[in-house]
Amino acid sequence: PEYIKFLNFKIKRTSSMKFLGVILDEHLTWDLQINEVCNKLKSMFHVFYSIRNFISKDNIKTIYYTLVYSRIKYGISVYGQAGITKINRIQVLQNKLLKVLAGKKFRYSTDKLHDEFGLLKVVDITNQEILSFVFNYFMDTLPPVFQSYFVTFGADNGINTRNTNNLIRKIRRKTNFGANSIKSKGADLWNSLDTEIKLSFTTKQFRVKYKLSLFPYEIVD
Repeated sequence: PEYIKFLNFKIKRTSSMKFLGVILDEHLTWDLQINEVCNKLKSMFHVFYSIRNFISKDNIKTIYYTLVYSRIKYGISVYGQAGITKINRIQVLQNKLLKVLAGKKFRYSTDKLHDEFGLLKVVDITNQEILSFVFNYFMDTLPPVFQSYFVTFGADNGINTRNTNNLIRKIRRKTNFGANSIKSKGADLWNSLDTEIKLSFTTKQFRVKYKLSLFPYEIVD
């Protein structure tokens, strides 16, 4: 239908809408949201070319986190479900922007560049956000609507259902959409996570430990 009636109001159908800064399309392909992120990142190239000869390594990281990372991170726990092919569009722009900012040649190793600065790739940022969500679930700091979002193996015996060291029971999904959901992907990531990281006391400590597991030599502020 073109619209639905609710009380005395007619709600018109739309193919997309922006909610809390994230664009939702009617089929949840996340194409419009990813286009939005890519356009914001592309707008940074002329700025980075203008300043790259006047900044230090510390400046590079500060500018990156302010103008690139913040745009990638916002909402990525949901739009990150779009699939690797679509997420790679953002990864390519992240790589290019870092090379411009750091004054590196186009063929400079992407892996080496991220290692030099201790910066997470887009997939790692997605995983960190999803894992932080799961950690906060076990710490019981999420809104009440997520009270029973995950089911742990410990729940079978009625004990320690909120112990962060518990494994999450994964529900089999029949579609790629379901397999990429936070509930399914969160279970996979959490169950394979090192126990030492799970036993963190705060979300900040958890995020730091997770990043250190990817960059063991990196000193995280």
